[in-house]
Amino acid sequence: MFLPNRPLDVPLSMSVRDGSPVYMWCYAPATIVGVLIAYIPDESGQTIFVVDGDGELPMPGPEEFSADDIDSSWVATRETWTREDSEIDEIGLTVEYLLDDDSPRGNFMARFDVSAGGGISGWPEGQWQWPTGEMSTDPCGMPSANR
Repeated sequence: MFLPNRPLDVPLSMSVRDGSPVYMWCYAPATIVGVLIAYIPDESGQTIFVVDGDGELPMPGPEEFSADDIDSSWVATRETWTREDSEIDEIGLTVEYLLDDDSPRGNFMARFDVSAGGGISGWPEGQWQWPTGEMSTDPCGMPSANR
């Protein structure tokens, strides 16, 4: 899957909770049917695909999700990140979805600059990053969010 460069105003945001990245769906009610999460380490330039899977994850409205929500019902590839969290510069996220109104399948792609937030281990509590790079306490405050 394609991982875009910023800035993109898509209705997704990222934060860190209990040492793990979490993402916020800020769009219309839908079912996520595909997720790609990739860690992009500093300096090496090598992308590490953490999750690449297909399944069903209902999103009734603004809702959090993480790699842990990709359970055994998904057809997924998982890799364990073995380096220090501080070595991650960016996280790439691609989400494929079906809206509840039977629209065709869509997708959102985002990159999050983890180093801008202090890295995974130093992420400021309660802060969310939008794909544009802006930090906010409001995970769904971007213009593209469905409110």
